[in-house]
Amino acid sequence: MKTNVTLKEIAIKTGFSISTVSKALNNSYEISNVTKKNINDVAKSLCYKPNFFAKNLKKRKNYIIGVIVPNFKDDFIYNFINAIIEESSSKEHRVMLYQTCNSLQKESTYIKLLSDDLIDGLIVYTHNTSITDYTKQLKGILFTIVRKKDSKNETGLLKANQIEGLTLGKKVINDLIFRIKSKTS
Repeated sequence: MKTNVTLKEIAIKTGFSISTVSKALNNSYEISNVTKKNINDVAKSLCYKPNFFAKNLKKRKNYIIGVIVPNFKDDFIYNFINAIIEESSSKEHRVMLYQTCNSLQKESTYIKLLSDDLIDGLIVYTHNTSITDYTKQLKGILFTIVRKKDSKNETGLLKANQIEGLTLGKKVINDLIFRIKSKTS
């Protein structure tokens, strides 16, 4: 199995520094067009593909939205997930999807896992009646809690009783991505 080509390998092959290779591949104005073409030709011949995470490391953005749902069986949830995936991919975000099997313990574990700088935003579809635990865990991460059953109004909570999964999924993801972009602007 062939490993991914690194900037260092391209630098060795072209005779340029790793910094120059990086700038050329990112179309920096600091690098001449001749050098860019030389480096890009070598990168193409080596089948170079930029590392998604490394590329976004400098921006401190992952373009990943975490989604936690209780199950995949319910038609509402199925449509909700499909809408989120479709909308997020059209906005150049990826989705990390977790299923809790209706376990509040798993839900809490996944929230803790995802809150460790893996994601830019989080959507939790839950039957949990209290969101106060989550707000403490998700310091600095934008999130939306969605519940399908009646409950009292809480900040960041959307009621989904009569709303179709597709419609709600689109609304939730578009709102979250808008908030993420506004936060980083």
